[in-house]
Amino acid sequence: MHDSKAERNVGQKSAQVGYTETLLNWTFYNIDIEQKSVLYVLPTDNNAGEFTSTRFDPALEISPHLDNLFSNVQNVKLKRAGTANLYIRGSRVKNNLKSAPVARVACDEVDEMTVDNLPSAWERMMGQPDQSSWLISTPTVEDFGINYYFKMSSQQHYFFRCPHCSQFIELSIECFDFAIARLFCPKCKKTLGQDEKLEAMRRSGEWVSKINDLDNRGWYLNQFYSYTVQPRHLKAAYDNAKTDPAAEQELYNSKFGIPFVVEGARVSDSHIKKAIGNYQSTVSINASKIRTMGIDVGKYCHYEICEWDILGNSQDINVTARPRVLRADKVLTFEELDNLIKEYLPSHTVIDALPETRKSQELCDRFAGLVTKCFYSESIKTRGTERVDEKDQVTVNRTMWLDLSLGRFQQERITLPADISEEYKKHLKSLVKRYDKDALGNTIARYIHTGADHFGHARNYSEIALSLALGVSATNGESGVYR
Repeated sequence: MHDSKAERNVGQKSAQVGYTETLLNWTFYNIDIEQKSVLYVLPTDNNAGEFTSTRFDPALEISPHLDNLFSNVQNVKLKRAGTANLYIRGSRVKNNLKSAPVARVACDEVDEMTVDNLPSAWERMMGQPDQSSWLISTPTVEDFGINYYFKMSSQQHYFFRCPHCSQFIELSIECFDFAIARLFCPKCKKTLGQDEKLEAMRRSGEWVSKINDLDNRGWYLNQFYSYTVQPRHLKAAYDNAKTDPAAEQELYNSKFGIPFVVEGARVSDSHIKKAIGNYQSTVSINASKIRTMGIDVGKYCHYEICEWDILGNSQDINVTARPRVLRADKVLTFEELDNLIKEYLPSHTVIDALPETRKSQELCDRFAGLVTKCFYSESIKTRGTERVDEKDQVTVNRTMWLDLSLGRFQQERITLPADISEEYKKHLKSLVKRYDKDALGNTIARYIHTGADHFGHARNYSEIALSLALGVSATNGESGVYR
């Protein structure tokens, strides 16, 4: 990996297998020997200080040469070394990645980044004849973040000869007996002890490419190869994952180094198939039923219009009600939304407040009392709709509402028209719930997107609109009730 001359290098990995050390070595080499400036990208700006104290400073402490190389180390985000500089930036703000002209870019923990901003980092190299970049991370889900880039690379895996049967083998989940914590050869099935495994790797290990691509090279490694992780550690992680979705996510991502979706964490093709009804998208409406509209704003305005069966009286109307999607499509202009609202007469419409806040507000003004703009915030701790100064806007917990609006497909509590678009299906499947632990060790979850997800949010806003249509409110941390 150190010797790669590829323009783009990708490392999909488990945790604690030395990839960050490799990337740090690569960074120092390019600054010292090649005299090339490097942009080192981390998930957030807060990670810059941590990187300096845990990675950069210790390297200087053990190397007098590096200590003498850098003349200015006080600035957390900029380290000077003669004519070359090390820029340390977070990925959240795109402008952070625009100001540094460099020849090298290193992206550490890609799946924790705002991945849509990464092209801005690579753009910093466009003025250089000699360009090279690295991306490394533990993966999360298929076709997202590091896994997306790894699939476009040479996809090199590490093989070595078994010390018992001398056959060329790769270590994976299939080589491990989790019941008794035993690592074994996938060919001869004999146990591989830690010492003999390491000796065999040193003696005969080599990277094997799946695809012959010299411009985009990629390497994959898991903890079965680790020098320090013992079989008992892997067994303990496996046992813990049986009852904890966050631990299960961690097992596959950080131990096995592979993308993984916890059961029930995304809408599948089979879920959507079961939701398809025997009717076509229509403008015909039932005057006796409540209708809602949800609009997600981007290059296009994606919308969903539903009519609802209210099944019983409940403190949480969204749980007992069932939507029938009348139409889901997209328009180019906000003014086209006016015609749809006049045509379908939704009892309430919720529109994405960002990024076109002014245009969204104008729609609210044109349909005063019938349209509300919506902000997402994870600081809201209930699945309610918190109004701000009684204006035509609400703030909601993104994860909690997506749990409800997308969970309908798994619970078979939503109906779609038979001609629903493939784009709608794709957008819903793009949203994936990822589990993690907070600073206190509590299981938390958030939705990430593996592609365009506009219809997924239009579905969510249409769901939120029902509570507003019926005057259901949830403020001050209380559950919503009928007014």
